[in-house]
Amino acid sequence: MDHNSDAGLERIRHLEEQLSRAPINSGRHGLSAKAIRIEAALFWKSLDSAQASEQFDPKPKLPRAVFRSSTYP
Repeated sequence: MDHNSDAGLERIRHLEEQLSRAPINSGRHGLSAKAIRIEAALFWKSLDSAQASEQFDPKPKLPRAVFRSSTYP
């Protein structure tokens, strides 16, 4: 997971805390719920784009073990 995904998860956690403290029939509760839906959509979109870029990357990253050969010290 990249930095943007981590930041998105942290924003969602913060909004969930706000949601849990807001009275159910308040405007603040509705706004927090809407903000969570927006952040969740952005989070999933970032994960989808990250997965797509990894899948279609013309230069796939090799595992580090490939570079640890017995011929190199």
